[in-house]
Amino acid sequence: MKHRLGIVFALGVGLFGQASALAQPAPATGADQADAPAPPPSPNPDAPPPPPPPGEPTGTPEPPPPVALPPYLTGNTTTPLNPPPPPPPAPGQATTLTPPGPGADAGVTPKTAPARVRWRGTNFNFGTNATTTALGLGRDNIGSEGEQVSMGFGLVLNYFVLEPKLADGTPRGYSFRVQTAPGFDVELTNSDFTSTKREPLFRDLPIQGIFSKPLWKSANEEWGLSMAANGTVLLPTSKLSYDRGVYVTTSPRVSLFGQIPLRGKDAEFLKNFLVGASVRWDHQFTRATVPTNPDIQRPRQTLQGTVSMSDQLTGGSIDTNSLRTGAFLFFDEKLFDHTLWIFVSGGLQYSFLNQPQVSECVSISTGCVDPTRVESPTTTRYTTSFGVGVSYFPAAEWGFSIDYGNASTQIGLNGKRRNPLYGPDATLSASLILSLDAIYERLTGPARDEPFIVFGSNKNTRGVPQSARREVLF
Repeated sequence: MKHRLGIVFALGVGLFGQASALAQPAPATGADQADAPAPPPSPNPDAPPPPPPPGEPTGTPEPPPPVALPPYLTGNTTTPLNPPPPPPPAPGQATTLTPPGPGADAGVTPKTAPARVRWRGTNFNFGTNATTTALGLGRDNIGSEGEQVSMGFGLVLNYFVLEPKLADGTPRGYSFRVQTAPGFDVELTNSDFTSTKREPLFRDLPIQGIFSKPLWKSANEEWGLSMAANGTVLLPTSKLSYDRGVYVTTSPRVSLFGQIPLRGKDAEFLKNFLVGASVRWDHQFTRATVPTNPDIQRPRQTLQGTVSMSDQLTGGSIDTNSLRTGAFLFFDEKLFDHTLWIFVSGGLQYSFLNQPQVSECVSISTGCVDPTRVESPTTTRYTTSFGVGVSYFPAAEWGFSIDYGNASTQIGLNGKRRNPLYGPDATLSASLILSLDAIYERLTGPARDEPFIVFGSNKNTRGVPQSARREVLF
C-alpha cells in the first residue's frame, strides 16, 4: 500500500511542478546574455499536441476518452469508474425494460419467470357435468331415467422427482414425476345408484409415475418427437369398484407425441400442433370373475332344486383385462395475450371377458345332463370414446375449461351400432381450475409468466363401467 501511495504522490508532485513552471513569466529580452544557453527540455509524452502552424485550418479536437482507473486505485473491484455503455439492440429486436428494484415507484409490471417449483401442475378444479339430454340436446327420451346433472370436485397433486439440468441451468429434457388425482362427485338429479340424497361418490384413486423424454428434434426445432411412459395403479376408492370386489388395478401406459409445424415458429398464430397416440393395458385383481359382495346374501336355487345363499350380484363377467388405444390432436394459441388450449381425442377399448368354466356333465335330480352352450359367445366388449374441449387461462393462476365427451358401447340397447361421436350418455362439462403452485409463486415472487397445467380427467362416465371411465392425459 505504501508503494502504491508513493507512486500516486510522485505523479501528483511532478504534474504540479510542471504546471508551475509553465505559469512563470518569460525572462526579459537581453538579460543574462553572457550565461551559457540552457539545455533543451526533454519531450513530455503526456503534453498536449502543439498548435498548428499559421495558415493551416484548425479543427475541434476530439474529446479524450473517459478515464477508467484501475481497481487498486478506486477501491472498487466490481464496477469501473466509467462503465462502457450497453451495446445497441439488434435490428428488429424489442428492448425490455428492467423491473424496478427496492424503493422504485409502484405501478410497474412485476417481474415474471417460468414455473420453478417442483410441484408445478398442482391444481384444484371444480366443475358441473350434465348429460346432453338433461340440457335438452340430442334425442327425446321417454322419461328422465337416463338424465343426470352432477357437481365434481378434484385435486391434482403433481411433483417432479427428477428433472436434471445442464451446467448453464437449461433442462436436459427428460423428467420423472409422480401424480395423483383424488376427487368425488355429487349427483343433483334423482339418483338411481346412491342410497342417500346428495351422497358423495368418490372416484378411483390413481397413483402415477410418469417418465417423459424427447426423442428427436429437427435442426430448426419445428419438428419433434417425444414419449411418455406411465406406470399407474388404481386404488378401488369408488363405491362401484369396491362393491364389485375389485382389489387393485394395474395400468401401464405409453404415449408418443409429435410436434408438426403449421405456419412456422415465427408466425403470430397457428405455429404448430401436437399429435399423438397412446396405448394402455389394464388388469384388475378381483375377488371373483363376476361381481360379488359378501355383505349381500341372496337365496338362489341350484340345478338340483335346492336353495343356497350367494354373494354374486350379476351374471355378467368382469373385464379383468382390457386394452385401450387412443389418439389426440392438441394445440395452443394466444387469445387476448393469454393462453388458449384446444384438444380433440378419440379412443377404442377392448375388454376381454372371462369365460365360464362348465363341466361336461351337470348332475340333476333325474341324472346327468350336458348343458347347452352358446355357439359363438361374446368374448370381447368394445367401447368407443370421443372428446373435444377448450381451456382458457386469463392468468397463470386460474382458468376454465369446457369440454364434450361421449363414451358408449359399440352396440346399443336396440341392437344397432351406436354413433361414436354421440350417444344418450354424452356429457357436457364446465370446470374452474385454480393453479395452487402459480398462486404460491405469485405470493412469494417472482410470479409465473405462463400457466403450467397437467391435462387429465378422472371422471365417471354414465352408461359404462367404472373401469372404462374417460381419461384424457397429455
